Amino acid sequence: MLYCESCSYLYEGEACPLCGSRKGREPRGEDPCFLVEKGQIESDMLVDILKQNGIPSLVKGRSGAGLAMYTGLLLENYRVYVPFALIEEARDLADAMFNGEVIEEMDDLQDETETEEESEEESDEESGVDP
Repeated sequence: MLYCESCSYLYEGEACPLCGSRKGREPRGEDPCFLVEKGQIESDMLVDILKQNGIPSLVKGRSGAGLAMYTGLLLENYRVYVPFALIEEARDLADAMFNGEVIEEMDDLQDETETEEESEEESDEESGVDP
């Protein structure tokens, strides 16, 4: 795996797939590595989750402040970077967040709560107690 200093991108092969540079080097633990590019809401949520898990991050707007002010912050895409030493843990968290695993867990908790409430209502009806 090589690290492109221009793009902060990790890649396999001879050249960076983003910029075409052939000056890749072995990554170091403190190198900021590209994790994901998302809209404002998603990137803010991811940064918060990373912070809660002790992973520092850097966020850069893709278009720049001037265009973002003109078009609106919600239309801007943001790139999230994390240190190379923590990239695997950060990828796991991002995959969980954006592939729906976090949402599925929340749905499971909600289903469990609803099932408990229904069970309580049924037991109240069987005992003759009005809810």
